[in-house]
Amino acid sequence: FPWIRRQQCLEQSGVLTRSPRPLGLAGPTEVPPSEACAGPPTEASPCVGPSLILVFKPGKLAKTPEFIDACKSMGIVARTLTFPEGSSLFGHNVISVAGNAGTLQLLAEEQALYKRLAPRLLDKDPRWEGCRDSAMRWGIAVWCPFSVAQCANFAEIEDKAKFFSASEVLRLLCNAVCTIKSSANCHPVLLAAQATGEINDIMCVPDTEALAQLDAAWSPLSIWRLARPDDALADYFGSGVMQYFVFMHEYARWLLPPAGIGSAAFVACEMLEVQPSRTVLAHMSLVFTYFITVWATVFVIHWRRLAMVNRHNCGKTRPFETRWTFGSARHYFHSRGYKVTSGSLQKIGATKSPEVYASTMLQSSVRYVMVVLTMLLMFLLTGTTVGILLWIGDRAETWTDNMILQNSPVLLYMVVIRLVQGFYENLAMYLTHLEKHVLYWQFVRSLTIKTAAFHLINNLGFFVYVAFWKQDLEYLRTQLIMFFTVKQVLGNVFEVGLPWAQDAWHVRCQRQAKTARGTRSKPPLGHRVTLEMKEKNLLTEDDEDSLRARVEREWQRPVAEIGEDYLEVAVLFAVTTWFAPVFPLGPLLALIHAVTEAWSDSHKLRNVMRRPVPEGRNEVVLEAWLDIFSIIGCCGIGVSFGLLAVFEDGLDRTWLAIGEHVVLFIWLYLYMSIPKEPEWLSLHKQQVESVLVNQCRMAESNSH
Repeated sequence: FPWIRRQQCLEQSGVLTRSPRPLGLAGPTEVPPSEACAGPPTEASPCVGPSLILVFKPGKLAKTPEFIDACKSMGIVARTLTFPEGSSLFGHNVISVAGNAGTLQLLAEEQALYKRLAPRLLDKDPRWEGCRDSAMRWGIAVWCPFSVAQCANFAEIEDKAKFFSASEVLRLLCNAVCTIKSSANCHPVLLAAQATGEINDIMCVPDTEALAQLDAAWSPLSIWRLARPDDALADYFGSGVMQYFVFMHEYARWLLPPAGIGSAAFVACEMLEVQPSRTVLAHMSLVFTYFITVWATVFVIHWRRLAMVNRHNCGKTRPFETRWTFGSARHYFHSRGYKVTSGSLQKIGATKSPEVYASTMLQSSVRYVMVVLTMLLMFLLTGTTVGILLWIGDRAETWTDNMILQNSPVLLYMVVIRLVQGFYENLAMYLTHLEKHVLYWQFVRSLTIKTAAFHLINNLGFFVYVAFWKQDLEYLRTQLIMFFTVKQVLGNVFEVGLPWAQDAWHVRCQRQAKTARGTRSKPPLGHRVTLEMKEKNLLTEDDEDSLRARVEREWQRPVAEIGEDYLEVAVLFAVTTWFAPVFPLGPLLALIHAVTEAWSDSHKLRNVMRRPVPEGRNEVVLEAWLDIFSIIGCCGIGVSFGLLAVFEDGLDRTWLAIGEHVVLFIWLYLYMSIPKEPEWLSLHKQQVESVLVNQCRMAESNSH
């Protein structure tokens, strides 16, 4: 298995020969011949899965031939794509990276990619009996690191072209090409290019056939369906995107009870001919507050556990990977004592990461204390700025009758917040680097929490100001209705409609340019590919034109950010739970928005936005947002009971304080006592790990 060095295992079996690789890379160039596995990778073998597209700025990456030779030595097919004059990619260095079945198997073993074990192995081998029983009981699969020597034991190995999913192929290629080092300075070539800004984009072209199959099996509007195409989503978009849509599905389903209760309370309070008394209304609001605060706590804990199960179902049975990919390029060099200045790397400290981040426990604690104090000061300044701007907006109505002057504070608010946001994002990046995280996923998690905190203060500060400073209940409800209706509709229009119009315009221009080029008697220079590819008939002229057109169209599309989608849902979740006591119709409107948001996001990813390249960052973002949702639920307890204390005179303040502390105790107890990962899943992982360790020991004893 993979933690036994592949070189030792295969060389001992006598089926592997090694050849030296340039650029400091090492690895087998041949695979053992086996009926169950793919044959030795050759240049004439067809590539499987999607291709990774690297777009460099014009004139950049002078070491392109060196990079392509290194890919060739790894069995990876890398070629340059040229584009005709008039194309948006004309003059750019575009490299397409792909791999055949044999190469992908070698990369999967080298990177310890987890794959499902075949049921036949679990049935015939008594050592896997306990793992098989737990997997059948809980409806999960048994995952194991891939091994070329034992590839016949894995599920679906018969179809070599589809053994690895699209997201797995892209991840294997990303991890592989990012390890290629320069012969001059031993830096990873692509990481250095990404850090210095030489790379414009990293992308992959969409698969229309796979999208059509996904469309047929996926309906985000059907929240009542228990079965979802989770595997298909993870195979095409990656596990991070799949987790987001599973979250939206669960969120919409869990909103059904509070939406029904809140709608009934709204009808009872607003539409009945016989209005309840003030005391009855106050106690109805109190009961609904207890319900919504406990509901929010239980939902977040449920989703936290469900996310761990979904992560295991995608083969993520171990902690976050520590491999360096494109997204972690800057952190890679910053942690090694380099900084980017004028498009080049300059050494500012020790070269090795442990030397840069070597510190005592006391020094590390002092750094974190400084970061926390700086963030608290920034939050105080941000809240004060938001409050002053909102106060100026309220006073402007009494200072003048001019409509333009009355609305000028709104424009001032937008400009100031935009400036503060840019400053805070730079400050958050600096503070996160100051914490000196060695692991990149810890860096992403810390940065996500800092950035999300500012955006939540910015989006929720207005409602808190109206509720507790102005204490205007009618105005608060009016603004909540505007938030749940007009703002959400406009957000979807700008988020989906504008990129869709831009993509449609680009397709039209591309067709016109293709028609104009078709009238020429001689093909343009950009239609040439390397002579080696043409001579070996690996790429026909039609395939080349199709690939070039799809790459150009994909490059024009905007990049999808899952973190922004989580932010929208987090703001909606906070407004729904915090202000439910004074606006019980909020859960119903949140349910409608959750369903429409899931549909618009699915349409955006499939037809409007660029296909995401799974690098693992989205999984870390999810981990950070799980903690953020927990904090939102905790803060919602204080805000909800505070609203009752401000607007409901029929309730005793002492009992409100006691009730608030009781709900806080429930939140704290559930959050600390319920494990993040289900116990049955932890036990299953321990059983699998025990079997793998025993097999490892047996392999070592047999080798001696």
